[in-house]
Amino acid sequence: LDRAWRALVPALQDLVAEDLPPVEEDAAPAAASAPAAPPPTGPACKAQVDLPNDDDLANWSHHASVATTGDEVLKSAMAGSALVSFVFGMEVTADLVRAHAAS
Repeated sequence: LDRAWRALVPALQDLVAEDLPPVEEDAAPAAASAPAAPPPTGPACKAQVDLPNDDDLANWSHHASVATTGDEVLKSAMAGSALVSFVFGMEVTADLVRAHAAS
C-alpha cells in the first residue's frame, strides 16, 4: 500500500496544480521607499486538547505546515510541495479514549 501511495501522490499533485489559478503579478510595483511588510508571525502549530469530538475542530491540533504533524506518510507525500498550507490533526490513542470515557 505504501508503494502504491508513493506512486499515486505525484500524479495527484500534478492534477491539483493544473487546476490552480495562475498567480497574478501586481500591476503596479510597490514604491521603492515603502518598507517591506514583515513576515507573518505566530506559532507553527497548536497542540490538540484532550480528545475532542469530531466536529470540535477548535480543539484539534492545527499545523501551519505538514512538517509539524506527526503523520510521516503525509510528510513524505508532500515533501518538496507547497500544495498543503494548513493541516488539522486528531490523534486517537487508547489512553485518550479511556480518559475521555472517564470524564
